[in-house]
Amino acid sequence: MKLRVAKYTRIKAARSSQPPIDGASNDTISLNEETTIWLEAVGVKNNKGRVFGIGSEATKIGSSSTGASTSHASELHHLLQEEIDKRLEASNATLKKIVDEQKQVNDGLKQTVDEQKEVIAGYKDKFEEYDRLFRQLFSKLQGDQGTPKDN
Repeated sequence: MKLRVAKYTRIKAARSSQPPIDGASNDTISLNEETTIWLEAVGVKNNKGRVFGIGSEATKIGSSSTGASTSHASELHHLLQEEIDKRLEASNATLKKIVDEQKQVNDGLKQTVDEQKEVIAGYKDKFEEYDRLFRQLFSKLQGDQGTPKDN
């Protein structure tokens, strides 16, 4: 029995020293976690399906045929659902923030693209003007005093 308790204590200390997940607190360990740690330390249930050394807590764990187990399972389900809802809400808020930031970035990029299109249009106009002037100059150099022919 002392070996089992020592192993349980060692596992429990190791688990509580691990960093918490998503900001959860390691100060308290739930009944379910306690049971899992105890099962890991003991390693087996007896032939009646009971965990050695669990004592009066045995009615709260295991078969759902007892009222206490059903009540505990229902409470556990409720707590898990609350935790899931809380994490989903936090994730949704984070995602909404990211989406909003990306919309701002996209708006800025659209504005930059529009500005670049205007610059390109200005270069196109200048190119067409230079092309016309070069044709006119080339025509004059060849001795053609008339207006240049457009293609």
